[in-house]
Amino acid sequence: MSEVDLSRLMGGKSFTICCTLLRNGYGVNTTALADTGANAFALLDTKCATKLSEFLNAPLETLETPIPVKGYNGNIGTPITSLLWAHLRVDGQRQYNVPFLITDLGNHDLILGWKWLSFLDLWLDVHNRQLIWPTSLPPTPTFVKEITMSMQNILGRSPDPRHQEDANQRDKKLQEEIQLGRVRLLQHPKETPQEPTAMPPSHKHQPWTPKRIERHTERLDYMDSLWKMDDELQGKVTVSQTLPRWAHSKRTASLPPVDIYCIGAVGFYRTLIKPDATPFVTSLYEIDRLIEQKEIEEIQKESVQEELTNEELITQKLPSQYNNFRDVFSKAASDMLAPHRKYDLKIELKGKHDLGFSPLHQYSAEELRACKKYLIENLNKGFIGSSQAPFAAPILFARKANGGLRFCVDYCKLNALTHKDRYPLPLLDETLARIGKARIFTKLDIWQAFH
Repeated sequence: MSEVDLSRLMGGKSFTICCTLLRNGYGVNTTALADTGANAFALLDTKCATKLSEFLNAPLETLETPIPVKGYNGNIGTPITSLLWAHLRVDGQRQYNVPFLITDLGNHDLILGWKWLSFLDLWLDVHNRQLIWPTSLPPTPTFVKEITMSMQNILGRSPDPRHQEDANQRDKKLQEEIQLGRVRLLQHPKETPQEPTAMPPSHKHQPWTPKRIERHTERLDYMDSLWKMDDELQGKVTVSQTLPRWAHSKRTASLPPVDIYCIGAVGFYRTLIKPDATPFVTSLYEIDRLIEQKEIEEIQKESVQEELTNEELITQKLPSQYNNFRDVFSKAASDMLAPHRKYDLKIELKGKHDLGFSPLHQYSAEELRACKKYLIENLNKGFIGSSQAPFAAPILFARKANGGLRFCVDYCKLNALTHKDRYPLPLLDETLARIGKARIFTKLDIWQAFH
């Protein structure tokens, strides 16, 4: 110990590890402090949590009971009242639906406490600044194509007051030049009233008018706006193609009537200064995303209501001597993915294979809605993940006895190429001999048997 450099007894970089927070096809790269002294699972800084919630499209969840916080010096801090659910990727390992408690962390974006390290049985190699993973947790393979950004880009930089002051002076100077007549503003060309006529064949670009609004995309809307702008600058009057009357009535049959008006700059400013006015800018992409978020919230509400109904049914039907096994019948417990173990199922293919790609077939609207609901629910639970693999298996639906739809996947091609696990099966004669004199049988409906 006499050779220790006393000038290096304190200071230096903390033991941080690179990680990525993922959700809904988006990811944020950051660093996390591996802290065995933090008596928590995972902590997220408040400022980072707000930006992550917006970027990952993952709403913050309010805790029913606030969690008290005590610092290293024993001082009581602000209680934790909210959390964020996100997937965590560290060293090629991916953990799904990790709850991050939100609190002020100072200089760190994320802290992984000793509960997280203990849960995964991780060791800290402080000398090499890395984590030692157990052999029972191999890297998680994934074919997901995700858009990732750094935490610094998400947080952004605070505006410089000097730059804002310079912008205000520039706007003031421009307004003075306009009043003195030194700067001339380009006026919008006035359209002369004329009879609507079809565009001549020589016109290169015509505005794209969708037959169905569901096919409207951000790219098509962007190109249509550019074509309209180009026509107005050239002084051309564009007559948009009208849809048949039956198309309008079919599209807006279940929608409330909406009045849309085009107003000038003065009218817009007068409306803007009203206290009950809310200005905003949107696009079809953002509207589709909000609609999808609302659908996810509706599905989550249905799941909560289903769980409440399930708990009431358990209370009514479960005998008192089996109360210790109440969690076995819980729907909420079945929605949690079991931890990875060394004997996890592995699909090993034999020989050369060409699984091919199976697109969607002709499905009814009811089947497509059931498919979407199944995918959203299992993506949120972490049971499945988005994939960009060059092969896929077809899906089909089977009608249940109660009238619902059962989601099925045709894995015939995959099963034919999978290496079979051979193990002894009980003989049918022995099984019948053991249960031949039985009079009472128990029937169990397994929640989500595959998981």
